[in-house]
Amino acid sequence: MKRFGKAFTALLLALIMMCASLDALAANKSKDNKITKEDTPTSAYVYTYVLTIYDKPTKDSEILEEVPFAKPIVKLREKKGWAKVKTTNDVIGFCNAKQLTETNPNTLDTRMYCQVVEPDVYLRPSADSPIMGHLYRNERVHVVAATPLGDWLRIEENGYCCYIPRPNLDFEKYKEAEEVELAWVAKEKLVVYYDEELDTEFGTAYFGQEVTLVKREGLRAKIRSKTGLIGYCDLEGLTTENPNSLNITCFTQVDGDYLFTSPTDQSGRRSISAGAELMLDAVDGDRYWARVRYQGSYYYVPFVFLDGGRRQSGDYKRVYTREAAHIKEGTKQSSKIVATVAAGTELTLIGATDRHARVATLPDANGVRQMGYIEVEYLK
Repeated sequence: MKRFGKAFTALLLALIMMCASLDALAANKSKDNKITKEDTPTSAYVYTYVLTIYDKPTKDSEILEEVPFAKPIVKLREKKGWAKVKTTNDVIGFCNAKQLTETNPNTLDTRMYCQVVEPDVYLRPSADSPIMGHLYRNERVHVVAATPLGDWLRIEENGYCCYIPRPNLDFEKYKEAEEVELAWVAKEKLVVYYDEELDTEFGTAYFGQEVTLVKREGLRAKIRSKTGLIGYCDLEGLTTENPNSLNITCFTQVDGDYLFTSPTDQSGRRSISAGAELMLDAVDGDRYWARVRYQGSYYYVPFVFLDGGRRQSGDYKRVYTREAAHIKEGTKQSSKIVATVAAGTELTLIGATDRHARVATLPDANGVRQMGYIEVEYLK
């Protein structure tokens, strides 16, 4: 633990000096806060990510100190939801009484191994708090507590504690790629959780992305991202056959902003012109999303916007409805319906925006065509 130890010690000294000056300032502001005859000191622990200590029992008063999860604290008394407390820095103030517990959270007493190259460790369980140092991959650390959602771990080193996000650590050493099985996401998106109980999610993996299958545990899988982060997911969301094997040149059929960085409505996307050349690597089982390479990066594109050749001016791709659907004037849910078409209806693809295609019906007996937008999920 040399790398961690040196960084930890150096930063710890700086933080001690900083905290000492802050404590002096806090003590000056809280000079009227003293232990009185009405106080009955009892042991307690912080049971929130960061406990804010105020000068008075109101959030409008000065903040004296911020105490991290699982740190011991002395509770002096409680009134109307506020607890009068004394911190290990001898600061006396007031905090939310519900954010304290009499039960010691520091009972894990387990050893875990770092999976990531030089992850940061923090003064408090927050990425906004000061960085105490770094771990190195396969460094063994002593874990003493986990936050209620399991997303942060409290680790102890030489009597001092700091915090690290849970996915950085595992109970087993990091294994090189040749020692483990590779897998790929088989669903549009796969939710990844902090623990095998699948209670709290910390991220999402997307169709075609490669992960390391660390362990199968019934219907669950323990997986590791390319960066080393450990998580748990449903085993059925993975495949051990690489779907990114098509390696086919294809072309966009219409202009639009439908080049997604991940296949979600919330993800960022960029515009692309009709006739752009892409490399098609994979198509999901519903033939909805295509995973493509464009200008050196991976993107996700609704499959109906692609084809094997470029279109000439005025030559549009024909698409078909999977089921009955509405064609609307715009892309909003409230947009006016201009036509309702049956399953299997042939349409002309003339434009696109995000997950909507701009289409035109074939001419009716009077030569009239209806134009509007339809959600891509209704097309094939």
